Amino acid sequence: MDRGAHFFKCDFQVHTPRDINWSGANAVIDQEREAYADKLVLACREKDLNAIAITDHHDFVFFPYIKRAAERELSPEGNPIDPAESLVVFPRS
Repeated sequence: MDRGAHFFKCDFQVHTPRDINWSGANAVIDQEREAYADKLVLACREKDLNAIAITDHHDFVFFPYIKRAAERELSPEGNPIDPAESLVVFPRS
């Protein structure tokens, strides 16, 4: 039984191409948004992040794409990630 405290390396100020001040390439169609989400999850892992919060200030469009990308993430060996180890994307359901 897990009764210990859990500490996460987090970034609670993550913006996407939907943010008003975004200066990178836009992602308009579903395939572009899914590709962006997959790259974001990979970048988070490369930075050893365990949790992120999507903070686009005017809408919520990218959250489900990023949440799904975190849920379908595979280990370097190609195996599914244990849900307890997956990237937390706030708000967490």
